[in-house]
Amino acid sequence: TFDITNQENHVMALAGVKTVFCTMPHFKVPENVFQNFVAACRKAGVENFVKVSFTDPAYSKVPLVKQHQEWDNLLTGYKVESRMTYTILGTSHLMSTPLIQQGPVLRKDHKYVTASYAMGVNYVSPNDVAKAAVTVLTNRKDHRNKCYNLTGAKPITDKEVAVLLGKFYGTEIEHVSIGFHEIEEEYKKRGLPDWLVKDMANFEKVKASGHEEEKAAYTKDLEGLTGKKPESFADYLENTTTMTIQEILGHSEEPAAEKEEAAAAEKEEAPAKMKEVAGAETEAPAVVKQQ
Repeated sequence: TFDITNQENHVMALAGVKTVFCTMPHFKVPENVFQNFVAACRKAGVENFVKVSFTDPAYSKVPLVKQHQEWDNLLTGYKVESRMTYTILGTSHLMSTPLIQQGPVLRKDHKYVTASYAMGVNYVSPNDVAKAAVTVLTNRKDHRNKCYNLTGAKPITDKEVAVLLGKFYGTEIEHVSIGFHEIEEEYKKRGLPDWLVKDMANFEKVKASGHEEEKAAYTKDLEGLTGKKPESFADYLENTTTMTIQEILGHSEEPAAEKEEAAAAEKEEAPAKMKEVAGAETEAPAVVKQQ
């Protein structure tokens, strides 16, 4: 990994690289950062660019998704002029999102706050997204210049998710259902920046729309890539060996040193069902070197 915002890193990082696997972190991206990186990839002779994104049009009003779609258009629009091919892996709501974005509230207040209005939600496991990525990265020829929409198997309500989260944390988790404007205020009270509040609140709007209760919101793309049925939310929470520290602890405003100490303590004192955590969450696009 490397700092995508620093153009000086691009030449060294891309030297000899044939394939780039890009999972853009959720942060306020400076203007033209992705465009500059893609241009550097083409100049360096990168042959294949695999990117995790959002492909369902229902998400297009979320600022983050709109930005991803602009980036995707940058990739797909150059297939004639450039030798660099692309593969887009679109996702829906990730099952890891409640743990990462509401971890402190879940652990301390035992509450899962949403504005989904009891609608079914299309959650997909990050483990399944990773498996799909391995498939396209190791078999580039069959998946070049293609877009996939990775979804869960069926909708699940956030109230049902709260029950599963309770089992995961070993305590009852109350599902608190509030309105769209109220959840914006809830996020602001947590000290989140305005850009993140807008993204998170608009994802809740997608949930509340009822779109994800429709059969048309689900595809067989994931099963076609991995050869397996999508992982259920319950299965995802049981599969703790693939979780990152961020999924176990969630984001917090603690200083880095304190977060590291808390993470170490959590691993020491975690209940038996929480196996040793492996791996670390991606913080920048991964550059994969292939001969």
